[in-house]
Amino acid sequence: MELDFTEFKAPFVFRRTEETRYSQLTAQQKDGCIELCFKAEADGKEGTFLSRTKNLIRWTAPESAAWAGRPDAIQIGNATISLKGKELSLEEGGRRTVLSKSAQSFTAACGHAIAEEEGRFVSYSLEDASRVVLDMDEAHLAGEGATLSSPFAVMFGSFTYLFYIIDGSIAVAATADGVNFISFMRDKPTYPENGTIYEGDYYRPLPFHEYIHHEDIPTGEGVFDVRSFGAVPSMMFLSTPAFRAAFAAAAKCRGTVVVDGGYYCVSTLIIPSGITLFIAEGSAIVASRDLSRFRNMMIGCIDAEDVTIRGGGKIIGNGEYFVNLPHWRPRLEPLDYIKLPPVPYDSMGYPVDSMRYAYRARIRYAFDPYGTGGEEIPRPLNNVWIRGSRNVLIENIVIEDSFEWTLNLEFSRNVTVRDVVINDNRHVANTDGIDITSSIDVDIDHCFISCADDGICIKAPRYQEHDDRQAEGVSGDLGPTENVRIRNCTVLTVMNSFKIGTGTFYDVKNIDVSDCTFMFPDIYPGSTSGIAVECADGCTVSDVTVRNIRMDSVCCPIFIMLNRRNCDGFLDAEDEKRRRNGGHINNVLIENVEAKKAEMPSIITGFHDKTDGVTGYIDGVTIRNYTCRYAEDREVLDIKDEIHESITDYPESNSFGDVPAYGIYVRHAKNIVLEDVSIEARSMNTRECIVCSDAEVR
Repeated sequence: MELDFTEFKAPFVFRRTEETRYSQLTAQQKDGCIELCFKAEADGKEGTFLSRTKNLIRWTAPESAAWAGRPDAIQIGNATISLKGKELSLEEGGRRTVLSKSAQSFTAACGHAIAEEEGRFVSYSLEDASRVVLDMDEAHLAGEGATLSSPFAVMFGSFTYLFYIIDGSIAVAATADGVNFISFMRDKPTYPENGTIYEGDYYRPLPFHEYIHHEDIPTGEGVFDVRSFGAVPSMMFLSTPAFRAAFAAAAKCRGTVVVDGGYYCVSTLIIPSGITLFIAEGSAIVASRDLSRFRNMMIGCIDAEDVTIRGGGKIIGNGEYFVNLPHWRPRLEPLDYIKLPPVPYDSMGYPVDSMRYAYRARIRYAFDPYGTGGEEIPRPLNNVWIRGSRNVLIENIVIEDSFEWTLNLEFSRNVTVRDVVINDNRHVANTDGIDITSSIDVDIDHCFISCADDGICIKAPRYQEHDDRQAEGVSGDLGPTENVRIRNCTVLTVMNSFKIGTGTFYDVKNIDVSDCTFMFPDIYPGSTSGIAVECADGCTVSDVTVRNIRMDSVCCPIFIMLNRRNCDGFLDAEDEKRRRNGGHINNVLIENVEAKKAEMPSIITGFHDKTDGVTGYIDGVTIRNYTCRYAEDREVLDIKDEIHESITDYPESNSFGDVPAYGIYVRHAKNIVLEDVSIEARSMNTRECIVCSDAEVR
């Protein structure tokens, strides 16, 4: 008999009350029913009772019964599992294996012995005696420190049901493999009031059909449907254990896990080596809205190889539930005028009529920059995290509504991402589209990215962290980023469409970007920058080519900046001496770029620090065949006699205040070539087209 898990009202069969507590239990299948025999104590008196069910939804009223006791041994085929004192052993073919020396009780399920050990359950494989401490979701069921006891398993239909005591209540869980147990808990959002969506949060005309195509669902040997392991297509039912069981089964044969038949709610999932995760068209893996259920990510591929994610379906992060509501709603009409914030640099971009504040105020943060009582929310760091892995293919998939970095390719090698749509809420803070972090040999091809933070971002930081938070259980330095190819992509973002930086402790080289469109046509102001090359932490950024780029409604088309923020510190005294002089940007070619509706000039700037006299020069940038046309709107200028140097600030194109050029401003730079450059200013313009300061330009 197959049961509908969604009909289960709760994971509890009988819940303790102030008057009644439950202790030991046994169970059996009999006459198409499950009989549950248990001890209960009420008003200081203990009795034994029996209750029956045909569907685990409705139970008969408990009736008095005799206690038959729990077995000391269970026979499974030719094997015998027995408990003597606290020693749990397995005997088969004349060979005896001690599984545990601290077992209080035990049962058997799906080729495993389940032992009660010091208030928790441990599963022992009958095949190789391997040991796994079970996650019974006890903290969510009964709070931190909850204790488990008296496990008893019964096979009923396709699943084995484990009945057990948790802090005086009787609960039930289901398993298909004896290791991963479905607790029947429902999803409960940590911040239910934060899920509001406003017009302008998403890009409605997104052309999914141009990127996502139909794929036939795999069948046959080595294919594992998550529904066979207890997954339920319900946005409220947590199917994480079923997915983990399917992954474990597929890992044994380098098989395929199929997600079909609807939307499945999960917490953190780790994909093992050799697995294909196939999410069928019309189906999705959806993040739980319960913050406590995640560790570092929603979906991870950690220290794995030969992994594929594909199918035409979706991975949905429920990002709105992990951030506070915004200060302002998305702006659907142009600004009254364009005004940059003054310096020194301010993170929000005050005053409130500046262009920077106009987009910062509509962002949903995981902290409270407005002082209005917003929560500090420790979000998971990545929606999809490829970390320390090789030979990974992600194609024909939609990643939607991320809660942090959407797709982070970190410390990995030979990764291909193609025919992928990223459809994020464009106001959930820090939702980068694709991050290529300390990785080598990466191909990004034919992707559509709509997000709030940097669209495609290349970086090489020293540590595995972002937004001032370190991933749990992950340590060690990272490394350089090399050999990255990005082609045929469209990017819509509040921030930078394509960016190198800001994490630049290790070198970045051999980057090729071509045939892309950067636009932000429907909310205001437009994207912060189109092409951003930033070196802030002492590395060398070199051999960068960006060509054949079209931009629409990108405020600053080109931004190249060198400073010496050095937020990752130094390896030793010699390293500190070198990095304090700044890193290097050289051999950068940008050609065949057409930008329209720009709002501010392009900027190429190194730095000069008056405190110690150090000047950091950008050396070797060519901009060829570049045309730009401003939006015809009003600007309010405040050009200072001395332009802000931004020596240790976070690099941002609008953090300098106004500069004296409307076209390109070049400062502290050598070997700069501007060839076939045409820039059409707005009609009220009063500035020169190209202005150079301490720069060699030809």
